[in-house]
Amino acid sequence: FSALGGLIIGIAAVILDTINGLHVQPLSYVMFGISCGILGSIVDSILGATLQVTHFDPEKKVVCNGSLVPASVHISGRDVLSNAQVNVASILITSIAGPLIGSYLFHYQN
Repeated sequence: FSALGGLIIGIAAVILDTINGLHVQPLSYVMFGISCGILGSIVDSILGATLQVTHFDPEKKVVCNGSLVPASVHISGRDVLSNAQVNVASILITSIAGPLIGSYLFHYQN
């Protein structure tokens, strides 16, 4: 769904910039949105899997974040970041990487 979200944002940017009379590169706008959506999803997954602890409660048969249940089994990650912190970090990383992706997609020749 992250690619779909990026696609929608890219299409919205094309429409808004066209309405405002700006020069648009529709394919580049859409590819930029899709690329950032996918990148954000990948970064979030990697950070969540490595820096956010995940446990399994065998009694309730559910995955949980933390070891509040004594019988829970550690599945993955280290207890470094909470879910909210993982989300903020992935947003920051994607926001920093976005201009790098954009400079590749939107190269202008003078």
